[in-house]
Amino acid sequence: MTVEYSSSRRELASWYWYSLRHNRKHLRAWLLSVVAVGVPVYLSERQSAGISIPRAIGISGLSILGLAVLLALYPQVRFKPQKRTLTIAPDGISTTINAQSKTYPWSQVVSVVERGDQVYIGFTNVNAFVVPTRAFPSADGRQAFVRLCREWCEASSDRPAA
Repeated sequence: MTVEYSSSRRELASWYWYSLRHNRKHLRAWLLSVVAVGVPVYLSERQSAGISIPRAIGISGLSILGLAVLLALYPQVRFKPQKRTLTIAPDGISTTINAQSKTYPWSQVVSVVERGDQVYIGFTNVNAFVVPTRAFPSADGRQAFVRLCREWCEASSDRPAA
């Protein structure tokens, strides 16, 4: 089954915040990143002569806030507004944008989530495809797409390790 669509930055941002709240791996990586910046900044500021604890906390907090903004903006910088072709098959998902193509096996898919007018296909590396409802010819087409994604994803996780 093949669908074609273009995503919007709003749809990408919606996925980012959804993933941060619902994907433990994403949240863990995010928290580790902000701690890895905040603690050294705090300790560095505390070692500076004449810096009070509240000021060191404030400077550390600003650095954490700055990193949080950068982490949220990164997907927006990597955003590809061009039309994407997404093909699902029993062996995986293939995507093409412009002349670039890539195939992902179902074993790399960790979730298929319907949320509002979007379908999120999440991967082990915390990336995702955000497929808007407008990519499907009908509601039945969307349901068939989601059903096949879940079926093939589940079938790939049932295979014994080689």
